[in-house]
Amino acid sequence: MSIQTPIFETITLQTAKGLKIVADVFGAADLPTVIMLHGGGQTRHSWHATVPKLAAAGFRVMAVDSRGHGDSDWSADGDYTTPAQAEDLLAILDIAGPRAALVGASMGGLAGFYAIGRYRPPSVRALVLVDIVISPAREGVERIRQFMRAHANGFETVDAAAAAVAAYYPERARPAGPAGLMRNLRQREGRLYWHWDPRLLSSSAENDLRRSTEWLCRSE
Repeated sequence: MSIQTPIFETITLQTAKGLKIVADVFGAADLPTVIMLHGGGQTRHSWHATVPKLAAAGFRVMAVDSRGHGDSDWSADGDYTTPAQAEDLLAILDIAGPRAALVGASMGGLAGFYAIGRYRPPSVRALVLVDIVISPAREGVERIRQFMRAHANGFETVDAAAAAVAAYYPERARPAGPAGLMRNLRQREGRLYWHWDPRLLSSSAENDLRRSTEWLCRSE
């Protein structure tokens, strides 16, 4: 029996700093909410296989594009630090209702962890970390950044983008068609580019890792 995704709406929120954040919302407002936070270089569509299962289990699901990713605004000053993303999360929690759980992959997991530790939002009942720890290994961070830097000039075709992803994730089955991958790409001047702000890579991996660890381990 296939799982049917409920009718959903795409909403736009505004953060305290005025950034536009876009999210897809599935399910009724009175249900307990699960907020899905993607990893660096991804979009809200990264959760396409997970969302219908959670919705079918009786949750309201909000899949969010983080600042600088997907359809959300790029930061005017290039601030993509963990504290900045945690502040954005507060605007999402404002409409999430009294019972919310955070599911964060990589970058999204760090933002969720920081938001809970720094702001103690009363509505958050759980945090699920996906593919991330509080002090990630430098080698793992650098591998991700190398992949993101490798294609700064974009791709000629969607097949070329698919081949790059397949080389990075050889253990995953290659998608049958281009539709899913195209959600993460945008066309400019005849080429396809990942749909995130290149300034995400403006700092060195070593400094980003050190600062994130300091932020997350700091006692305030």
